[in-house]
Order: sequence, then C-alpha cells, then structure tokens
Amino acid sequence: MADNKAATSSGVLLIVSGASRGLGRAIALAFCRHFAAEVPPPPPTSSSVLRIVLLARSLPALQDTKALLVQEMQKHSKSWITSVSVHAVDLGELSSLDSSLDEVLDQTSVMNFDRLIFINNAGSLGQLGPCIAPRQELSELQKTVDLNVTSSFWASVKFARFVKKHTQARKATALIVNISSLTAIQPFPSMGLYSAGKAVSCSRLRERALLVHLHFRIVVYCKWHCTTTTTTTTTTTTKARDMYHACLAKELEGDQSSTTTVFKILNYAPGPLETDMTEEIRAAPELDPSLKPHYQKQLVDPNDSARVLVQVVAKNTFTSGSHVDYYDCCW
Repeated sequence: MADNKAATSSGVLLIVSGASRGLGRAIALAFCRHFAAEVPPPPPTSSSVLRIVLLARSLPALQDTKALLVQEMQKHSKSWITSVSVHAVDLGELSSLDSSLDEVLDQTSVMNFDRLIFINNAGSLGQLGPCIAPRQELSELQKTVDLNVTSSFWASVKFARFVKKHTQARKATALIVNISSLTAIQPFPSMGLYSAGKAVSCSRLRERALLVHLHFRIVVYCKWHCTTTTTTTTTTTTKARDMYHACLAKELEGDQSSTTTVFKILNYAPGPLETDMTEEIRAAPELDPSLKPHYQKQLVDPNDSARVLVQVVAKNTFTSGSHVDYYDCCW
C-alpha cells in the first residue's frame, strides 16, 4: 500500500493488545470478518483503509495472528485496503511503556481514520493462591499490578490523547473496549491479584475522562471465569480496571467540548473462556477447591465470545460506561 494513498484515505483503525493468542486474537479476527463481510463497502470512487495494529510480547505469535487476518481479508473483502502491523511490546515494563506506545501510535498518525477502536485486552493471571499465603511475594504482586492495572490505565489514556490530537478538525467515532472479568464485581478465592487489576482499571478511567476533552462513551468487555466467591489479586485488579474505565466514561460523557469526535467505552464480560490461561488455572495446585468444579465444565469458545462483542459494538445500544456480560447477549 503506497504511503501517499494511505495519507488521503479514510477508514478504520483497530488496535488490539494481547493479540498473540486467546481472546485477543479472536477479537482481532472477529472485527476483521465484520468489516470484510458485514460493513457496506465504500463508494467505488473512494478507498477505505482498514489498519489493524497488534500488540503483545511474543513476535512469532503475533505473526501467526497477522497471517490469519490477512487470509481472512483476502478471502472475504475486495473493497478494503488492509494493513496489518505487529509490535512486540512488553506492556508490563513501565520504564519503556510510554515510549513504546508513542512509537506504535506515531506510525498511525498519517491516517485520516473515521473510526478508531482500541481493545485493551493485555493482562496476566498473576500468582494464584490465598492472598496471605507464604509464597505470595511483593515483587510478583508489583509485576502483576504493573501489567494488569497501571499499564492498562496508561494505554487507554494514551489512546484517548491520540484520538483527540488527530480528530480535532473532522468528525470521527472512537471506542475503548476494556477486557475485564466477572471477578471485577465478584471475589474469587485464590485469584486476588487478577481480580484486583480488573477492578481498578474501571474506576481510574472515569477520572481520566476529563483530562481528554472528548465526548467519551465507555463499555467494558469482561472476562468471566466462574461463579463463586474469591479473594485474590486477580479479583482486585479486575475491579480496578472496570471502575477506572467506567469513571472515564462518565467524565467524558459530561464533557461539553466542541469536538465532533464521539468516544465510547465498553466493559464487557466474555464468559468463562477456553484459553491457555484457563489451562494454567486448571493445573494450578493453589486453585481454591471451591473453584475446581467450574473449570471442569465446557467453557466458552473465544471466537464465539469475540463474535458477540462485535455484535454489541455494531448494535451500539449499550450505555456508556456499563458492564455487559456475554451471557446477557449471546444471541
């Protein structure tokens, strides 16, 4: 794709973090299929660009995701100019996080995108086990919080600033989808670190909304694992992420800026997913006994959950800042 042609085209920018496997990869593919097969093609006299940006730590796995996306677009779409880029970034490394995100976003700044979507999905399980267990260490807690909380907050803030900077003179729509979990609203024993991160990011996003002078509407897409009580870092981080994004949604919605950009934020619970992380939980001896039966059941295919997310976004009837669960809308 020629640079001069891309600079004068309009289209969609989709950024997905944690895109190397599991739900992140499934979401990237689901949106790709949506734009390829369901979105009306652009007029014959214009060219629409679909720019997909994939972030994760593993470059080989990202390349695998890219190959699948290119294959989908070649199979289904003749009307979109598609560009897929991959960036091996450790989002949990806070010392380089700011510069890494700047580098990724700067490479997209030449495009006049009409729609901008950021799937804030990257995260880790953290250390399983009771919060007061002897094997729980401060360094592990800090590492998990850096990725699941601090990095998540900052990635959403950087995206919001990017949107504000590059859409001031034209009409555009922007969306942040925070991948959360049922653990954000319900405690799960032995999963405290993971849950804590999901909880924190929701509340902080509300506070950041006023700092970016946009009309932000927020929905958070959440990862649901099971239904029982828990107390671990996992639960706490999940609640944090949900609350941060919900706060950001409220503040941006109340902003009466003259900008023509409409910003939405979504917290969505994708259901109990069958992923590598789930296998890790099943095999962990530290998993609370009360949770083990839930992980022996048939869980949700990430591709199905991603399809539902795309449908929720396409229908566009959700309330900004609300928490949407897979089981509420798995049509």
